[in-house]
Amino acid sequence: MKKRIKGLVLTGMLLGGMVLPNVANAAKWRANLVSEIEITSGQKEYTLKRGDTLWAIGQKINIRYERLAEINGIDLSSGEEYRLPVGRIISIDGNVVTIKEKDGSIYSQSVITPEQKIDDTKAVGESVAEQPALPEVKEQPAAPETEDLSAYPYAVRVNTLSNPLTFTFTGANVPVSARVNFNEGTVTFVDQSSGGKTIIESEDDYFLVETVYSMTVSNVETKTIRVFGAGGNPIRSVNANTMITLTGRLTNPDDRDYGVGRNLYLIVNQAGTLSLLTPNYAGNVTEEDYDVMIEVLQ
Repeated sequence: MKKRIKGLVLTGMLLGGMVLPNVANAAKWRANLVSEIEITSGQKEYTLKRGDTLWAIGQKINIRYERLAEINGIDLSSGEEYRLPVGRIISIDGNVVTIKEKDGSIYSQSVITPEQKIDDTKAVGESVAEQPALPEVKEQPAAPETEDLSAYPYAVRVNTLSNPLTFTFTGANVPVSARVNFNEGTVTFVDQSSGGKTIIESEDDYFLVETVYSMTVSNVETKTIRVFGAGGNPIRSVNANTMITLTGRLTNPDDRDYGVGRNLYLIVNQAGTLSLLTPNYAGNVTEEDYDVMIEVLQ
């Protein structure tokens, strides 16, 4: 895990209130995707699980996350949204929502009004989550093995690679890793979150969140790119043909933005293994180096 300096840190606004569960090792926790929340439309009860968030649950049962926080006794203004009680039960009967503790005792019972729904044309308990369709591999511009790649001397044959590929960042103020899945057509950025805390006492104050993007892959005219070499190596120039474009943000549990429409590149590095070239998410460079990308190794 990357080291962080104890003290004051700045964080962006959390989308829907990212929730830190009460677990011993929070660094291994990650937010569940909406598609991973096992609630079907019309389901009467759901037990909160590790990794669930107010926002994701709200998408599944058509209740705004602010109202979910209120009926669970979670004060969004004071940072209590980072404690979602695992094992608590949400029970739905029409527009009436009952919150029960693990032992079956009732914590609260509330009527959900139309303005407290995400979609007031749908019932409480009905999913409003629209899961974007993932691009199929056959739609990706990545070339088959038989295609003549003579015009792309630095191209990587992505259809011969195992999936997913995980690339690990080094340094401060960058993601922990990027996971590229050519079968699904996705790039997943994994990063640490403090859950809105401004005073960081230890690494246990961090947990992991995943932001998933759809992507397209194409071979483009040879592009010479300046990169910050992995492991603190100086800036060097590399050639690339295989371009990955982030086309849409599929999940965003912690209000992260790695750049819809931005390009990443895949190259074979000096060691004969793969490197992923990404925008410089760390920043902190002079204007003359704004174009320099980061080299990230497997």
